[in-house]
Order: sequence, then structure tokens, then C-alpha cells
Amino acid sequence: MSFSLSGKTAIVTGAASGLGLAIARHLIDKGVRVMLADADEAKLSAEMGEAAQGDGPVRLFPGDLTRKLTLVNLVSATVDAFDRSIAGLAVGIGG
Repeated sequence: MSFSLSGKTAIVTGAASGLGLAIARHLIDKGVRVMLADADEAKLSAEMGEAAQGDGPVRLFPGDLTRKLTLVNLVSATVDAFDRSIAGLAVGIGG
């Protein structure tokens, strides 16, 4: 049995560094549509900005995810960006 991630949609938090960045890169390599979130907008753009050009499969969402409204906006932005519900959630802990 094979399990393909291609064409799925995911949110990766802590995507500017560490485990979140590694997960983001892995999912992108597997063909997943990914919304990358991190509080450090400059680092997020520096690490993943080139992959997130235009309306492609990679998008960036800078924000403080300790705030409830920011989380709601993250999910809403992901659904709007990819015109679909979210199939998975990968959580990274940045350092």
C-alpha cells in the first residue's frame, strides 16, 4: 500500500526554522500545497520566500499564533488560497 501526499493541503507552523522548516521542505518536495506560518516574518521570507512566489502551491503567513484571531485567519487564508479544506496539519516547534 502506498500513501501519497501529492495534492493534499497542509499548514506548517514554526516554518521559519528547525523542525517546522524541515517538515515544510519535505511536504513541498512531496507535492503538498502548503501554508507556511511563523511569527518571524523576515526569517520565514528569507527561508521560504523564493518557493512562495505568485499563486503557487506554497504560501506564507506571518503572525503570532498564540492569538486566537490569528489562528482563525491562518485557517481562513489557507482555505481561500487553495480553494479547499485542509487535509492535514503539521506542527513544528521553532527555536
